[in-house]
Amino acid sequence: FGRTRVRDIFDVAALAGIDELDTVAESVTVEDLITEQLRWDAPWYRLIRRAGDDDLRRVCGPVFGELPLPPRSEFVEELTELDGLLLRIALANTRRPGLLVVGNLEHVTSDEDRELLVDRLIDLGRDQTVVTASVNGVTARPGLQQIPLANISRGELAGHPKGGAS
Repeated sequence: FGRTRVRDIFDVAALAGIDELDTVAESVTVEDLITEQLRWDAPWYRLIRRAGDDDLRRVCGPVFGELPLPPRSEFVEELTELDGLLLRIALANTRRPGLLVVGNLEHVTSDEDRELLVDRLIDLGRDQTVVTASVNGVTARPGLQQIPLANISRGELAGHPKGGAS
């Protein structure tokens, strides 16, 4: 996107499914999370009421697509792995920035659900660039570009060409 400074990159990016950044407390409801995100997105002077069904559809609908939306009263701990990650993506993606980075595809342990997740990410990729990483490959399909990284050590990923740490 022509940006090189970290702050400039974060201005056009959303990060989801990265435990260090967007872990969700399990004892809160879907409604609580959506309400909080809407309040973060709103100007400081605007009063935002508790999220309703319209808010649920507006925030989660683009990410869930044809999949059923989670009930507003559902506790996060009661969501399926797929619904939990889709909710995290929806919350991160409320402003629909140009770049969406999604981590932890492996947290969706069902192969079938992981394929549904990839389908949802491909659909989101029609309007924004979506980047993710997975240890396990996924079924090839239109709209999906996989870049295999073979024999890469952790040190090389961190910028140490010989794999060593400093």
